[in-house]
Amino acid sequence: MTVVPVVYTKGQYNHLIARALQDLGAESKLLPAGTSVAELKALKADALVMGGGPQRVRSVADLTPELSSAAQLIKEVELPLLCICVTHQLMATVYGGETGAAPKPEFGPVKISVAEEDSILRGTGPSFTAWESHNDEVVKVPQGFRVLAS
Repeated sequence: MTVVPVVYTKGQYNHLIARALQDLGAESKLLPAGTSVAELKALKADALVMGGGPQRVRSVADLTPELSSAAQLIKEVELPLLCICVTHQLMATVYGGETGAAPKPEFGPVKISVAEEDSILRGTGPSFTAWESHNDEVVKVPQGFRVLAS
């Protein structure tokens, strides 16, 4: 069975993400942001999802202790990694990208268009509907990263 834990960063939907992974046949559970790479290896994780949360990311120097732990995990993990919401913004910041306020807060269903198929999006089709709840966005993609969907 595929093992895909979800790192919990105080997001209101993190448990639903873990449940959706379970419904897809993966073994999944919530883990705290302070989870170490060694703990992930002990779980025999095949991939990792880092969930969302209400925090804001402006610079690596201004992170909460929880997001600082999550940033360390992002840098050290050697697994396929999907970062959602605040951890998506955190990953961009950790690798030299920039985040900022979105032109307007966004909340509700949104159509996502796949720009480039990759293994993480395989089987989703050219578009899919996701749920958004955020005030911030990645405004500059880190060097070497690709936008797969938006």
